[in-house]
Amino acid sequence: MNKRLLVIVGVASLLFGGWYLATPRLDVTSEPAGADVVLNGRWVGRTPLQGHILESGRLGLQVGHAQFAPYQETLDVELGARIQRKIKLEPGVGQVRLLSNPREAWVEIDGERQSGLTPMTLELASGQYQVTMGRDERRAQRKTVLVKDGADLTVNLELPLEPYGSLRLDIKPAGTRVELVGTGLDYRRGMRLPIGEYPIRVSKAGYQSQSFRFRVRYGENIRPVTLLRDYAPLRVRAEPDSALVDVVYSEQGSTHVKRYTPNIKVPVGAVELRVRAMGRRSEVRRLNVGSAGASLNFRLEPLLATAGSEFADALARGGNGPRMVVIPAGSFTMGDDAGPISERPARTVLLSQPFAVSKYEISVQQIRDYAQATGVQLNEQLAALAPQAPASNISYEQAQDYARWLEEQTGRRYRLLTESEWEYVARAGSTTAYAYGNDPNKLCEYGNIGDLTAKRAYRTWDVTPCDDGRLRPDGRGQYRPNALGVYDLYGNVAEWVAECGMPSYAEAGDDGSVVMTGTECSSHGYRGGSWDSLAMEASSTYRNVSARASDDRGIRLLGEL
Repeated sequence: MNKRLLVIVGVASLLFGGWYLATPRLDVTSEPAGADVVLNGRWVGRTPLQGHILESGRLGLQVGHAQFAPYQETLDVELGARIQRKIKLEPGVGQVRLLSNPREAWVEIDGERQSGLTPMTLELASGQYQVTMGRDERRAQRKTVLVKDGADLTVNLELPLEPYGSLRLDIKPAGTRVELVGTGLDYRRGMRLPIGEYPIRVSKAGYQSQSFRFRVRYGENIRPVTLLRDYAPLRVRAEPDSALVDVVYSEQGSTHVKRYTPNIKVPVGAVELRVRAMGRRSEVRRLNVGSAGASLNFRLEPLLATAGSEFADALARGGNGPRMVVIPAGSFTMGDDAGPISERPARTVLLSQPFAVSKYEISVQQIRDYAQATGVQLNEQLAALAPQAPASNISYEQAQDYARWLEEQTGRRYRLLTESEWEYVARAGSTTAYAYGNDPNKLCEYGNIGDLTAKRAYRTWDVTPCDDGRLRPDGRGQYRPNALGVYDLYGNVAEWVAECGMPSYAEAGDDGSVVMTGTECSSHGYRGGSWDSLAMEASSTYRNVSARASDDRGIRLLGEL
């Protein structure tokens, strides 16, 4: 090559290299990559962009990605400049309108339940989402959507019918727990469920659980479930050895009383034990028996009381309570196999410990004292009676309240007699219709009943052909007492007893306790006949019930020793 050519090439290289070094260039990277780079409104490439040649002067730079907010900047470009930009794009925002057929479907975005129902519009950050819609008895549908910055997107899903049926478990006992195992669903009686098979567990403390699979079909699906009580051994030792132990528990709404035997098993749960022996103080314990069973020991203390002795407890407000007579423990035949069905079957009842009973029926004055102390409003007819007359026109509930008031005043438990206790006192050791025998014409010696005096006042009445000269009772203790020293058990006024209604003797126990027939009572029993009764109604065995107060019903109380 000659010297002239070398000079030309050298000059050209110098000029080209100077031009290259003086040309401005642009480098752009972004997070995320793949963003579009636009200069003065002209697309020039995607990130990463390296060494893009620029013209000098002022240029508008835009970096954009479908899912992100665009980046914008104005560049002042000079000769020889090397402009570098590292850009982190921020998420954009798009509007999403959510529709379903049928309407009012719930919506989940990436598994998170949204408030409200379709149709709805949400503003979401740009990006990819899984949209799920569903509603009762419709099959849920899902769709993956891409939300772009600044875009308006509509998502409309068809929700096909899901085959459903209802589920109702008729369960005994009440208060059980029902689990649809592994479904996350809470059982509700009559709930709707997709057609299919479900694992179900039914349980309650004290009962044997049941687990089963149940297939829900179209329509109504009903299954009865009865849980059996879980039983456990019960071990009882009692002194003296002659003590009788009764086990009381409830099952399927009924109360059961069973005599204890060494191998007895009882339902797990609440159990009551009643232990008694002649001449000993009875004991009652309540416990919750667990699945391992229970062991208990009893030692009954002697109960010393002199039959026929009398007392009157002092009242905290001053004065004394009713005059009481101590009644000995003993057994007797209750009822009458030859009498009406209400008095059958006759059975032996053991009252294992002595108790006290009011010597006379509770007087008008005693009820007045109670009313004055408590603010109770008395029946006008009761308030008008003579102070020493037996109280009448007093309801069962008022009789119970008076007994509770006496207990608060004296510290001794007072209550109405059970039917067994009343008949035991009335019989006073007899086995005849009346404590003195069977002759109804002698009743006028023992109480004020419907007699010839009543016949003169009420000519249409059937009466007993004896005459005591009194129409209505104006006092107490005016007739002969029975062998236990108790007055006016026949006639004057009948006396409320503790029983609810008139329970069958076939259901009654042999310990004299009140017969348990349920929790709701519309009426209560009363015994003993009154001033307007026939002789039959005044016998030791006759039973009657009422739901209201009357001028021929009053009160006699038992005091526990």
